[in-house]
Amino acid sequence: MQLNTAASLSDNLSALLNSFYFSVVTFTTLGYGDRMNGFANKPVDINQLNQEISQVLGLGLKKAVLIEQSDPKAKHIDFKKGSQLWGSKCKQLTQIQRFVDEQKILCDTLFSGGVNALSDPQSSLHTLKGLTGNLGLPTMMKLFSALEKAPSAQQQAEIIAQLQTELSSVNVLLRENTLACKPATLEDNEQKTQLISITEFKTLCEQLHQHAENAELNDELLTTIKTHAPLNYQSDIDDIIELFDQFDFYAAQANLESLISLLIQTAKDGG
Repeated sequence: MQLNTAASLSDNLSALLNSFYFSVVTFTTLGYGDRMNGFANKPVDINQLNQEISQVLGLGLKKAVLIEQSDPKAKHIDFKKGSQLWGSKCKQLTQIQRFVDEQKILCDTLFSGGVNALSDPQSSLHTLKGLTGNLGLPTMMKLFSALEKAPSAQQQAEIIAQLQTELSSVNVLLRENTLACKPATLEDNEQKTQLISITEFKTLCEQLHQHAENAELNDELLTTIKTHAPLNYQSDIDDIIELFDQFDFYAAQANLESLISLLIQTAKDGG
């Protein structure tokens, strides 16, 4: 059975969830709502995933599976952990900026109205804790974790004030020129993609399309395509990878079909 999106996957699981008891840990909140028992985000941090599974199964949190930062000296941004999970400082910073932009409304609501102003406080705080942990934001992760457990309104207010200060500090770092990502140059891209022709690149895209049809993730193939994508197709590939990350296989198929058609035409034109 082909499952094209997280929403359709959730719909198909509904009958099972109503008939049996088992735990669901997802890598996306899209389409699941309160039907999920736990949440972990991509790229996968094994320690975080172990902690989530341990919590869902009621095994308790052991020291060995706590989410730990790679650099104990890191205060605002842990670039060592970011490099391990995202592959580069540039990719990590891009994802942190995306997090700041996408979670702005949620954070503004939290800062102005407190925990009770959130539509689903438990789920929201749990998700924010996981996201900041995987992004290598150690102080924010610890504060969101503390906010999850804060028993009184006064303690919550104190932690929220600290979170607001920490987010401001991260925003300052994101604006610093010393942390700016160096854009890829044509020379860098040509060196990266040497020996890969348009025909070979099209073949990789066709293989990925087959995985999309089967609603399958193939991280190795996604990485290979990302690595060898010519500069003028990099944006297309980034969009496709994003769709796979969101488990939107149907949209990924459509984008790949358009890209493959373009590659066929380019090959005919001798490009």
